[in-house]
Amino acid sequence: MIWTAEPTNRKLLALFHRNLHGYFFERMDTGELIAAIRNVFRGERYIDPAFSALLLAALAE
Repeated sequence: MIWTAEPTNRKLLALFHRNLHGYFFERMDTGELIAAIRNVFRGERYIDPAFSALLLAALAE
C-alpha cells in the first residue's frame, strides 16, 4: 500500500508497476479509507479516484 499527498506526481507511475494493492490519497474521507483498507485485507485492490488523471495521462502516452 502507498499513502500520498500528491496523487498527480509522475514518480508514482513506477509504483503502479509494482502491483501494490492499495493506493491511498491523504485527503480520503475516513469512511472511505476504512472501506478501502478492508478491501485490501480481503485481497482486493483499491486505487483512490484522485489517481485517475495520472493514470489516464500515462495511458495516453
